[in-house]
Amino acid sequence: ARMIQRLEHAGRADQALAVARANAQRAALDPARSAELEVAARFHAMQRWNQLAEALDAKPESALPRDLVLARIDAAESPLLDDGAEHGELRASLAAARTAVRDHQGETAPPLPATAALLRQAARMQGQKAMAGMLPLLQEHPEGEAAATWAGMAVIQGAERNPKAEAVVRAVAGALLAKHMTSDECLRAEPFLDYAILDRGYGEPKQLIDKLAAQAPRGRNAADVFLDSADRAFAAGDSGEAFRLWDLATAAAGDGESPAFERTARTMAAQAHGDVGSADSPWARRQVLDAVALVPDLPTFAAAISCWSEHAFFPVLMQDDLYAPKFIAAFKPARVVVVPSVVHDGAPPVMSREQAMRALIASWTSDDSQRDAPADRAHVAARLRRLGITPPGVVLTDWTAGEVAGGLALAAGRFQGIETIAPPPVGKDRVPGSYDHYVTRDDARTWAAEAYRLLASSGALDREGFAAITLAGAYPFRYWGQPSGNNTYCIDDLAGRDGDGIRVAIVGRLSGDAARSAYQAACSLFLQPDSALLFNTYEPTSRSEFGSYRMAAAAERLRARVTVDVVEGGEANIEAFRARVGPWNRRPLFLINSSGYPTQWSIGGGDGFTDDFPVGEPCAIHIVHSGSAAEPYDADTLAGRAVWGGAFVYMGSISEPYLSAFQRPEYIAPRLAAGASFVGSCRRRLGQYSGSPWRLIAFGDPLFALRQQAAVRKPSSGILVAAGESAVVVPTGNPPCTRETYAEWLSHLRAARWLGDRATALSTVRAIEDAAVLDGAGLAMALEECVIADDAACALRLWSGADSAARGDFAARTYARLSAARAMDVALAADDPVKLIAACERLMTTAAPENFMARWFDKMEASAKRGQALAALRSWLEARCADASALALRKPLSAALGRTIADQLAMKERWTAEDVEDAVSSVTATAAAEDPERLTRLIAEITDACVVKNPGVLDSLMSTVAARFAAGSQARATIDQARGDIVRRRSFHKDWLVLGPLAGDAPEAAW
Repeated sequence: ARMIQRLEHAGRADQALAVARANAQRAALDPARSAELEVAARFHAMQRWNQLAEALDAKPESALPRDLVLARIDAAESPLLDDGAEHGELRASLAAARTAVRDHQGETAPPLPATAALLRQAARMQGQKAMAGMLPLLQEHPEGEAAATWAGMAVIQGAERNPKAEAVVRAVAGALLAKHMTSDECLRAEPFLDYAILDRGYGEPKQLIDKLAAQAPRGRNAADVFLDSADRAFAAGDSGEAFRLWDLATAAAGDGESPAFERTARTMAAQAHGDVGSADSPWARRQVLDAVALVPDLPTFAAAISCWSEHAFFPVLMQDDLYAPKFIAAFKPARVVVVPSVVHDGAPPVMSREQAMRALIASWTSDDSQRDAPADRAHVAARLRRLGITPPGVVLTDWTAGEVAGGLALAAGRFQGIETIAPPPVGKDRVPGSYDHYVTRDDARTWAAEAYRLLASSGALDREGFAAITLAGAYPFRYWGQPSGNNTYCIDDLAGRDGDGIRVAIVGRLSGDAARSAYQAACSLFLQPDSALLFNTYEPTSRSEFGSYRMAAAAERLRARVTVDVVEGGEANIEAFRARVGPWNRRPLFLINSSGYPTQWSIGGGDGFTDDFPVGEPCAIHIVHSGSAAEPYDADTLAGRAVWGGAFVYMGSISEPYLSAFQRPEYIAPRLAAGASFVGSCRRRLGQYSGSPWRLIAFGDPLFALRQQAAVRKPSSGILVAAGESAVVVPTGNPPCTRETYAEWLSHLRAARWLGDRATALSTVRAIEDAAVLDGAGLAMALEECVIADDAACALRLWSGADSAARGDFAARTYARLSAARAMDVALAADDPVKLIAACERLMTTAAPENFMARWFDKMEASAKRGQALAALRSWLEARCADASALALRKPLSAALGRTIADQLAMKERWTAEDVEDAVSSVTATAAAEDPERLTRLIAEITDACVVKNPGVLDSLMSTVAARFAAGSQARATIDQARGDIVRRRSFHKDWLVLGPLAGDAPEAAW
């Protein structure tokens, strides 16, 4: 009996069953126990065979070591292999696989897909037999050990689609809740009860909590249930119950039971208290001076930061034309000062580590006598101790990249240290890696361990709540493999963990040059979002996992802090999104649910693309989406465009993460509203799926949070940073924009933008008569003001008149594209074909991506169809297809032309010979788009229409179409397939005519 029990607990119930059958009298198993053992036997064999199949079918980059695969082959041995003749081939194949793996030259096992297929087939068979025996077993013994462990877990997987299985699961959950258990029994049943009741809703959560609190209040399993239950209570707005459950989780994991779960419970409670945004936090207690300093270089940036004190601080930005105006317009300071450079005598404008450390220490004191303290980490720690502050995290930098500016600002602003860490090495030459490199797994782990050491030495782990690591450098963000193998992981997620892989810190990275990183830091430290857009492309009523990402509950929790706009399900289409964020985004906070790729996202009304993503005022974005941040340093991808366009915090995935990698909106929202960090609220915690190192990345300050109380603005007068600084003022008058006065005009526009004076800036732009005078920077600024004012006409006039060099500027081109797309929106809403074509002509001059243009062409065709303007659209499309300058868009233009001709033909009652030739042209144009699926759909539509409108020419039509394409081409193969389909359909319908059902329906019979 002990042997049977031990084999079963070891996952070898199939061998235990053989022992029981061979020793029936001594085993003395009752019928119920025998039935349970038989089901477990099949279940265990199925598990081991599936594990081996996975190992034998692995891709080369994921292949397992030979010794491990040999061990799995040995483990696949089972008495069930002798249970029926169907397993004879599998046994022989396993013997051959053992030989092949043992004799293989190499460290990893070779792929053996044939054996893997046999294993999966056998596993499916055993699984079916196990499920057939499981339901009656659980019905008869719902309180048994099998119900509480493996059997119940197996049945629950199919309960959603099987009412009988659902009833069994509910009965098992009820029986186990009612049964008095020992602590061990309770803990063994906990995973099933947790999954059945908390995840699937097949029972009352309070009963489970009360049962654990009374019968098994200790241990990590109990802590896990209490944490899950606290999440639900907090999401429902019951803070009191949530804190009670976090206390229970802390007690369950305390006294050495599970330090990791104990820390997690304390962290969750700290988040709910608003550990970052709390009015008691050192950052939030500081007064904000009502002024902004603009500096020309990094040494001057450090000098400006050193003018902060522990009591007051002010935004410091670089003197740039993209990010400083964004921040100033949002912050609305009473004054803006331009600070002269502190660099003299031709010295390089580089900020040394010593300068930065000295500025950091000085930023935490108002005592000038203490500003010259030694610039080392010991004095940083000593200053924080004197202030009674436990640092919330650490900033890591290599001192070479522009991100160090924002890193210094966040270190000074959040009262945290700044440490040096070199990038991990890459390649055979072991050179320092950068953001475009992949890192090996071992090197990533070594680098992450060093990041953890620096974090621990800073003292940040002494606080309750997540600590924070800010990466202020162009470090690699990917490790272990290539995207094609789907085994790319995020270094940032690895860095915030201890030696056991448990998350102890949240990680965010700054990106870009000094101007952008300083902007990201200033936005996080000084801006407060007052509204949010919750945009959910998933169906909120779905019973699938996607339905659990609905936004309604999240909106209720967030409304306590900000105004909320919720768009879900069928209403969440591309027009709704563009109407809310374009052409210039004014939403400061986003929670988005979507799916797609790095440059494309799924949404109703035609897919969304990079050029639909928010560009405009400062914002924070969390997006549930596959791979939106796969290439985040490329501004033509979703994450890259958002960060370039003003997002100072962005959280997404670098590779396919699966839905469970993302926190649900109902989890995120109440923590944001409480004042927890944005990034920390969006991260999976210990005990949740995908809580291990994975594929999500966060850009920006990891400690960005909503303040519980608005910052106190303090009037600022006198010198802000240094003597010689000057207040920004707009010069009187409005200088003309000519080649002779261009410098004066540009200075006038720049001053207006640095003051956030939109009216003056716009009037300065609208006064431009000759856009050819503008350089790239001037054109970009002018077009940005037009986008902000939603003046597409002015923007497109300037874009058309600018020279090619100015139009090569990325910002200028992007703003021109936004304006042209805005003009498309307006014309589309009015179904105005003339304006649509004019706007599209402008859009085509902005080098818009092919997929973005394809969607607009489709919308133009639909509009022309509604407005009976297909002839005009066809004429324009034919001209563009023949235009050499439109070569880059030949495929989507051809697809649109084919679709337009097909729509014209569909509106005719009968086809003439000319119409038949048009049908050939429609197919030919569509084939030029090189989209087989689109071509297949169009051919089916054309043939169906031909049968109705001129059936006698169908065969000649298809022959003519086929003759247009070479044998062996993709288009010819698609057409030949369609011709074969016609033959099969004719045969089918002839059979039905002979049988007579259509005889009474003359039109249908004729068809």
